[in-house]
Amino acid sequence: MPATTCTQATGRGRGTLTKRLAVRAMQGLAVVVYAAAGAAYSQMRVDREPEGRALLERLALAKAHADLVAQVYALPLKGELTVGAWAARDVTRDRALRLWLRSQPQSGAARCYGDDTCDADVRLDPAALAEQLGQLQKAHPSPTGEPIAAGELRRAAERWPILWGSGTASAKEAARTRKLPGWEDVTPEGIEAARRAAEADARHALLDRARTLPVTNARRLHEFLDSGEAVRAAVLRGLERAAEVKATLEPDQVAVAEARLRVIDLIRILIEAHQEHYHGELFHAADFRGMALLTPQDELTATGLATPPRRTILPPRYQPIELDAPAWVATSLSAVGQYEPDDRDDLSSEARGEAARIDGIDRLRQKIEALVIQKDVAVAAFLGYHEELKDDVILFLSAARLTGPVRTLEGGVVEVPVELPLRRLWWIVRRGMRAIEVDLPDDATSQPAEKAKP
Repeated sequence: MPATTCTQATGRGRGTLTKRLAVRAMQGLAVVVYAAAGAAYSQMRVDREPEGRALLERLALAKAHADLVAQVYALPLKGELTVGAWAARDVTRDRALRLWLRSQPQSGAARCYGDDTCDADVRLDPAALAEQLGQLQKAHPSPTGEPIAAGELRRAAERWPILWGSGTASAKEAARTRKLPGWEDVTPEGIEAARRAAEADARHALLDRARTLPVTNARRLHEFLDSGEAVRAAVLRGLERAAEVKATLEPDQVAVAEARLRVIDLIRILIEAHQEHYHGELFHAADFRGMALLTPQDELTATGLATPPRRTILPPRYQPIELDAPAWVATSLSAVGQYEPDDRDDLSSEARGEAARIDGIDRLRQKIEALVIQKDVAVAAFLGYHEELKDDVILFLSAARLTGPVRTLEGGVVEVPVELPLRRLWWIVRRGMRAIEVDLPDDATSQPAEKAKP
């Protein structure tokens, strides 16, 4: 029978946390079950040097970007059409959207906690996303027609919330992924497949980039490439030989390949394809020699992306099962912060919005204090006994997210809605609990286990 790990903490104490967390006597219990015999979690301390922390922050940000991409691609557009399905109608459009999403800046500073884990967030406004989708639809139209008009894109965005991509990295991951951060669960076959697919995508992106180049004052290169499949295949083969491609494995488990090609090499490839495969009358070999005069740049660059095949991603050996986690762990708390200026107020609109957000955080703090961990033990009482966790709770509160626009009401009162997912709070408080060995019930594989009793 596999052993389970139960954590328990008891004690009495009183303390203060000015305007942050009130405290009183406490008693609490939490149960964590591991589905593998003898599995014990050994806390790994992150390297306190800047390099170690920077790696954690990089991993957390990469996971936040991956989370943001997944959320964006699931957004509804029209009927059953999602952003992901809309982007997939044109490979160039899909690539451009993924590159844009991965370039979104981090929102605020990364938060590194006392258990050597780190959180990072990426924020995306629906209006900015809708504008980008409209630009991509115009620049990369679907060859089979568009199922949604530009105006419908904007109306769909009005129903979308502010998107927050979140990522968490731990020192345990960083310790075993020094060579390939974020790729620890991918087989060597999957890594190689992703690398090669990214390189191939970069070459195709390079060809798409070249399509817009002028061959003459009246004709573009895409007319030559579309003249026959043999012509296009010959040019692509030439790119494979002449282009310089370098792939890197990014922490968000995306292989990114950068391709470079000198224009003079492209001209040579086009002349060879024209001589061997072109049978039309619109283009002549001399036209391609003149491209050097019509093309301002000396080199073309493009980026390709790829992810490892699903079958090459190894599942985890076991997942922790938390039997006694409170019901609020999987939820979020929300509040509306307010700032009421007086006659002497000379703050900018941005500063007033931030003041309202801070008030919202204080309102969230009051709700968090009252959350019950177990057996009528509230968070405030728990922290009265575990002073060492207070700093992490304060850091957790700083992660409050804006879920809507800043509004100015009558009388100049500024309002802003804020929200806090509570999973991180549970990770913090359960660190103050003592581990106890228990056994899984006989029917643990088919039914949820009963709560362990203190």
